[in-house]
Amino acid sequence: MERYDSRAGLLDFDQMDIWVSSDGSSGNESTGVFDAESVRSLKSNERSTDESEMTNFKSMHALGHSMSYITHVPELCDVKFLVGDDEIPVYGVKAVLGTRSRYFYSLILKHMKNAEENRTSKRLPPRKSKKCYRKSNHLEIPIRSYDIDVFRRLIQFVHSGTVNITMKTVVGVLCGAVQFGFKDLETACQEMVQRGISRGRTKILINSAREYSQHKSALEILSKLCGEAYVTSNR
Repeated sequence: MERYDSRAGLLDFDQMDIWVSSDGSSGNESTGVFDAESVRSLKSNERSTDESEMTNFKSMHALGHSMSYITHVPELCDVKFLVGDDEIPVYGVKAVLGTRSRYFYSLILKHMKNAEENRTSKRLPPRKSKKCYRKSNHLEIPIRSYDIDVFRRLIQFVHSGTVNITMKTVVGVLCGAVQFGFKDLETACQEMVQRGISRGRTKILINSAREYSQHKSALEILSKLCGEAYVTSNR
C-alpha cells in the first residue's frame, strides 16, 4: 500500500479561478461568491495590517482529518453519488468538490439545474394527509465509470488531500485524477505504476487497466503492458 499526501492546499483560493455569473454559468465576469478579484482584494487588505499585530497559524493536518471524517457522515453532506450499477451511495460536500475540481464544479451545476427543472415541471399531488415526510437534502449524482473502492478513495482525496493507493486501485485512481483534474495525484499514480512494473506486478495492473478501458489513461497502460508481455513471451 502506498500513501500519498497532496501538496495542494485544501480550498486554496489563490488557485481558484472559477467565477460564477449571476445565472449560474461559468464566465469571465463574476457577481457570485467566487469572485477572484474580491478574494485578492481581501488578501491585500490583510497584508497591509501591521505584521507585529498578526500571527499566521496553519494546521492543515487537522483540517484534512476533519474533512475526511465529514464524508462518512451523510447528515453533514449535501451531495450523494450513486456509484456503479448497484448505486452505492458515497457522500460529499458541494463547496469542497466545486472549489477543488472544475469537473465536479460543472457536474454539480448541471445536476442542480436538472433537479430544479424537475421540481418545477412536476405538479404537486392533492394533499390527502397531514403527515409530513422528510425528503433527502442531498443532490444525487450517478457515477457509472468507477468501482466503489476507487471512487471512495477519490472522494476522500478531494476532501482531505490524502489517499491510500494500492496496486489494485492505482489505475482507477489515476483515471480519476486525470478526469477530475488533480495533476499531483496523477503524477503519484504514474510513479506507482512504474514501480509496479519494475517489481513484476504487471498482471495486477493489466487486470485493473482492463476494468477501466473506457479511460484513455488505462488504455495507454494496457497497451504498454500487453506489448511488453507479448515481447517477453516471444523471446
